[in-house]
Amino acid sequence: MVKKVRTHELRHIVAVSNNKGGAGKTSTVLNLASAITRRKEGYRVLVIDCDPQHNLSQLLKWQDQFELDGNPTIFNALCNQQGLPVYRAQGGLYFTPASMKLNGIDVFLSQLPNPNKAIQELLDRPIDDRTTTMLGDTIGEEKSVLSPTLADSFDFIFLDTQPAMSRMTYNALYAADGLIITTELEETSISGMVNVAVAAGRVIADTNRLTIQGILITKSDARLRIAKHYEPQIRKSFCETFNTVIRQSKDISESRALHEDVFTSYAGGRAAQDFEALADEYLNKFA
Repeated sequence: MVKKVRTHELRHIVAVSNNKGGAGKTSTVLNLASAITRRKEGYRVLVIDCDPQHNLSQLLKWQDQFELDGNPTIFNALCNQQGLPVYRAQGGLYFTPASMKLNGIDVFLSQLPNPNKAIQELLDRPIDDRTTTMLGDTIGEEKSVLSPTLADSFDFIFLDTQPAMSRMTYNALYAADGLIITTELEETSISGMVNVAVAAGRVIADTNRLTIQGILITKSDARLRIAKHYEPQIRKSFCETFNTVIRQSKDISESRALHEDVFTSYAGGRAAQDFEALADEYLNKFA
């Protein structure tokens, strides 16, 4: 199928967050972005890994050796205030990798004039000239169709945050115009969801820019009593909750083990169906 070439009148910058690990943030970023990239409209989608665990980067086949070989990550861009490096993964998805060195970045960010807006400022810069594909070839002609600033070069930018209300997480919230909060249907994950919503409220009060686009329920098993207890409460308390629910599925964990999205590993499976439905709902609401 030939994709339509889009002009970039769209520009959505979306943080995906929860204050607790294991709430489905990284899987949501990877699979929602992959679902949108596959659409015939030809959306150009970038995912930015803001987590020092760099699981998203690894799922996109980034290896620590690439960084040792001199390929820059978001850490380099933040420290040097240079353009973000953008790489192209299989399937057409673009990504900016993270680094374990981000574990110490908060101290550096705190010394900047605008410590919560370092990522936002990077999005307003051109893409790093050293941008390469995963195969080491320069993007070349592809770069010629990109806009002068990174943010205007993409229709959708998704930021995968770490499971902590760190300076990096606040940077992602300040850079974004939309926020998806993922949550499992269990107490600690819901508590993490609330913590992010409170933090988002502070950012909204400061900038009047960020919008909570939706609460996304992940890893749900409708047969469990706990799911029947918590899901109605979330939907009553948060009117922005997505109708789509990402069900518990071995397809997600197995595709992660293969370093693939669910559409590559298990096309037509339960998880692929759920993320296609989420992409439909998201695009209908926000595109």
